[in-house]
Amino acid sequence: MDTIEENINNYHIGFSFYSSIWCMLKLNKIFYIENNETKNLNLVSIGFSNGKILLINLITMKLHQELKTPNTVYSLAQFKDDSKYLLCSLSNGLMIIYILKENKYEEFQVLEKPQGIRRGEINKVITLSDGNIATAERGALSIWKPKMEEGQKKFEFFKELINDGDTCQLLEVNPQIFTCAIHRSRIILIYQNDGNEYPLLGKIRDIESHGYNSNGMVKINDNIFFLAGKQGNIYVVSVMPIQVIQKIMLKKGGLGYVHFLHNSNDGFIFTSYEQNSIIQFKIISNEDNNFVKLEKFDTIDDVKDNTAIITTEEGKIFYSKETNNIIYGNYFFIKKYKK
Repeated sequence: MDTIEENINNYHIGFSFYSSIWCMLKLNKIFYIENNETKNLNLVSIGFSNGKILLINLITMKLHQELKTPNTVYSLAQFKDDSKYLLCSLSNGLMIIYILKENKYEEFQVLEKPQGIRRGEINKVITLSDGNIATAERGALSIWKPKMEEGQKKFEFFKELINDGDTCQLLEVNPQIFTCAIHRSRIILIYQNDGNEYPLLGKIRDIESHGYNSNGMVKINDNIFFLAGKQGNIYVVSVMPIQVIQKIMLKKGGLGYVHFLHNSNDGFIFTSYEQNSIIQFKIISNEDNNFVKLEKFDTIDDVKDNTAIITTEEGKIFYSKETNNIIYGNYFFIKKYKK
């Protein structure tokens, strides 16, 4: 490994290389047997522009594993409550599936769309509740289904859903509905997951999303999701009925874009509009769990170029931190966030 790590009181970790961070994923907990004792791992995976995927132990803040891919890692995904598979999508149009062996991941399958319909990079990969995989690409979405091969579950290309342009944002809102946003066409598309045809339920036009990364959509509940936009806007979107129900302006008259959206498991949304801060909002809902508004709750200022973060079940936030130490190109920090 050509990384150098630094560990100070289990709060910091630094790496000697500098590379842009494209995605982060809090992994499902891994349980394994060592010396007749059950142990568990609490990991975060980070995808970089140099093709590295780093898995960091959030308890010890030490590097657990390094995976190397041939191109920029655009997104990472796992099936819900299942640590067996780790998926990544790449800028060269490949999707790699890793499988867990004991407590480390090994390359299991490399997937590419059939010749003739390959569309360049795979901007986003997500898992669906029915066990299938969906990917977002240039001009299309794709569905991948599992198959049994020599007693093992592998995946194969199933269907392409042609759309209006470069698709970066992709999200399952509930087991029956998934959605995507296309920034150049300025539209949101809503699809029904019927397991076969995936009909388009509706479009929402004149939405200024962005394609700078694929971290701009988060689910709030089975009917509402947020979309990160340009000019500092966050769109609150309903799928039943299909409509924008609110537009939240992080900064009036701003010219930038919302760098990411992250939904914690305890009622907070984390986002960033300017690179030197992370804003924490509290989600205010009514008695029926319908979204009402976002209420600004806290600001974290010691940050550096965050386009993705994760939070933990213990109420901690893991993010890229500013440092005066010139040795480290990438420096990460974990701490409890305000509640």
